[in-house]
Amino acid sequence: MENIFKLAENAVNELVKNGSGSASASCYKGELNELNVDADEFSLLRTTFDSTLSLSCIKQNRKGSVSGNDLSEEGVKALVDECLLSSDSAPEDSAWEMCSTPNKKEYSFGTPCNKDKMFERAEEFLLNVKKEYPLVTLEQMIISHCQSSNIYLNNHGVRYDTSCGFYHIMITVLGREGEKSSSMSYCSRRLYDLDKPIIEISGLRQLISSAEKQIHTVPFVGKGEYPVILAPDTAGEFVYYALSNFASGGSLLSGTAIWKDKLGKDVVDKRINISIDPFHPSIVSPTLYTSEGYEAKGYDIIKDGMLNSFIIDRYHANKLGMEASPTDGSEAIIAPGDTSLVDLISGIDKGILVERFSGGMPAIDGEFSGVAKNAFLIEKGKITSALSETMISGNLEKLFNSIIGISKETIEDGGSSKPYMAVDGITVSGV
Repeated sequence: MENIFKLAENAVNELVKNGSGSASASCYKGELNELNVDADEFSLLRTTFDSTLSLSCIKQNRKGSVSGNDLSEEGVKALVDECLLSSDSAPEDSAWEMCSTPNKKEYSFGTPCNKDKMFERAEEFLLNVKKEYPLVTLEQMIISHCQSSNIYLNNHGVRYDTSCGFYHIMITVLGREGEKSSSMSYCSRRLYDLDKPIIEISGLRQLISSAEKQIHTVPFVGKGEYPVILAPDTAGEFVYYALSNFASGGSLLSGTAIWKDKLGKDVVDKRINISIDPFHPSIVSPTLYTSEGYEAKGYDIIKDGMLNSFIIDRYHANKLGMEASPTDGSEAIIAPGDTSLVDLISGIDKGILVERFSGGMPAIDGEFSGVAKNAFLIEKGKITSALSETMISGNLEKLFNSIIGISKETIEDGGSSKPYMAVDGITVSGV
């Protein structure tokens, strides 16, 4: 850690020496061990190394930012020169800011890499899938372990030292029977250890089971407004769309945010609670400080349906004359409800369960339209058939004010925690 500290410190000193009132450096060094499985067969085992130096400076209200991978003396000098040139050519803007309150913190997370355990768990997972889900093919699985050291510091006495070791698992599966196959299903999970079988990781069995059931599909018959259950990843995607359109710094600055005057007021169903919390127990390799060098803290965006905070970095906050969010992180925690998924399904006479949504960014007023993939038909309180691609459309604001129920069950992927959401009034039609 001392080597990258000296490197970062020298870069900051050079930026200040050349007229920067504020300067920061973030230096990262990492080792990645990666094990690949393709089409049910082991295909790759490799170790790679990575290093990155990111510099920022504010010089006469002009900000420059650059990143590079050459940490030699010549490479760092070139990066410093590039950062200064970037600031000199940038427009003047007094809203740029860097933390000027001295703060020193050290963080350590996770465990070292265990290559034997990576192989054992991968082999075990292959056997489990073949035994329990014989119609499912593991198209690809990448198990990697990232061990990293990172230091952030600026010329105002702010310093964060972080060491972290975590596993990252990416899985793509499909169901196949004869000439018929399902569409691809995929997921990504971050975790600190491999203490339990991969198939037992949050949401994995559901993913694999759905792929097997999606081999044979039927079209959705008719068109109209129906109840829809959003699986956790889909619910999280819709939450992201709503917050980006209605509560972000960019939407507030452009004047398009329809919640711009709703701070402290009810904006969604009272059962909805959404926070950004890098220190939630389910989060792996959290965001520990903002891009301006402020220490990250968790906060509520929506509490009991009320808009508690906007999502604004320091730059947008200064432009708007508002308070900045306590973190730049995206570690979304959507609180679970008090209803089981089985009970959510049993309360629907006709509707669909959507595990994946394919559509563009909704309009600024929240209107959305796209294809429900990996979807299932619900009839008389039971899941009956897998659906071929089905169109769904609606309005985000209406959607989050038409909650039928929120599940007790959640999916934790290492970067978020999300439940199932049952909503009403979504237009559903066969493609």
